[in-house]
Amino acid sequence: VYDTCCRLCGVCQGSGRHDACCAGGATEDKAAGSSSAAEEAEGEAAALLAADYALELRRRAFDFQLQGDSAGAKQLLADSGEQLELAKSRVPRGSKLAGILEAAVHAWRRAEGLTNDNDSNECVEDGFEERVDQELERLVAELEKVLQETAPTAARRMPDSGTGRGSSAIVAASTALVPHCRFGCGRVANTSKRGAFDTCCRACAMSQGVGGHDSGCTGAATSEPTDALVPISTDLVPLSSAVEARAEGHAGGAEGAHRPEQPALGSPAQQALRLLALDDEWPTSLTTREIRRRFMREALGCHPDKGPPEEKAWRTTKFQELSDAYSTLEVQMAILERIRGPGVAAAAPEQGAGGAGGAREQQSGQSSGSS
Repeated sequence: VYDTCCRLCGVCQGSGRHDACCAGGATEDKAAGSSSAAEEAEGEAAALLAADYALELRRRAFDFQLQGDSAGAKQLLADSGEQLELAKSRVPRGSKLAGILEAAVHAWRRAEGLTNDNDSNECVEDGFEERVDQELERLVAELEKVLQETAPTAARRMPDSGTGRGSSAIVAASTALVPHCRFGCGRVANTSKRGAFDTCCRACAMSQGVGGHDSGCTGAATSEPTDALVPISTDLVPLSSAVEARAEGHAGGAEGAHRPEQPALGSPAQQALRLLALDDEWPTSLTTREIRRRFMREALGCHPDKGPPEEKAWRTTKFQELSDAYSTLEVQMAILERIRGPGVAAAAPEQGAGGAGGAREQQSGQSSGSS
């Protein structure tokens, strides 16, 4: 049982392309060159997301190669090339990215032996990833600006005073920085004279968050609201396996009959992941780039300036929720990466209908590969 309708849909992450044999019927891409400024901006964003995904697929392909999985690496490289082709087809012809994407596709084809010319485009990949990162950060900043202009009373970020977009994100998520137990029980991590720990108590650490707590556990869950997250919409929050496990655990014993301290929504990071329709396991195996891509797709889909006037209210509210969730995850991922240290690879992607790199981010986190 797969979580995608066909391989091509998994590879393009639900952007509209399908295999000819797909039960939903094959679809064709829109012609390059948009008819309006709004469509051109949307096409540029879609091209950037596809290019970013291609880079990550290529990166993970090299990881697979180092691990001795040549077949998996070959599949991921093929998917990476498809994403570059998709990015090239979607970027508006007048965009400044058109040239660099054209060169990147050409370099990839030559590297894979699909072209025999001797043009020297080796240097195009040197700064390609940095350029894509810069452009994506620019688009995220533009989305935040739209939010502040559309709903200034609802925008919770303090204006950036020349220190970059990251500073405003950290201000927004400052109340979510209270260290919580890493097993997701919702309690605050224990701090004492002996030092700071990443769990609330020994019993919770032994049961990995699904059992009880020491009688002297000092990390009681707080009920104070934070300004880094908005209330979760029930129609947007899928029931997670983590919540189901806690609901069924210890059902027959005294401890199962009395669980007043088990929160239903988990930690702020888990709430944010669910709001972005990602797997809410924490610590997560998702990368910051995967989370950013999901935020970009969701935010562009509910942009306040899109749709008829009667939709502006809910679009603005949803846009705010997504922006706040992304800010929380941005900071929490930075903390998680510092704890893990440099060079710690994410979990290996799962196989699915979308190939080696197509299924995970489609529904509950992306199984994307290296660039």
